[in-house]
Amino acid sequence: MQPNGAGFTGGVVRLLRVAETAPEAVVNGQPARKENLGAMQDVSVVTAQDMEWADGYAISAPTRFGAWRGGQVETTFDCPGPSWPVICGEVQATPTL
Repeated sequence: MQPNGAGFTGGVVRLLRVAETAPEAVVNGQPARKENLGAMQDVSVVTAQDMEWADGYAISAPTRFGAWRGGQVETTFDCPGPSWPVICGEVQATPTL
């Protein structure tokens, strides 16, 4: 993803990631997963405040077992709680496979 792409039209882009929710032992037992997590350590984890700030989201997530989102992505969107009325003024989803 090119984090400055929307900047060409005056937009502000925040490149963020979802938190890893797997236990450390699971991550450490999967070398590719551990390497990927290590490579993303400089990218901040998204918060409910980030979601409130945004006018829209571009989400990239691998499919896992036929689902468009992994557990970490689902947890991120299930947990904002009181922020949802602010975040969900208008929801439009367009999955791209």
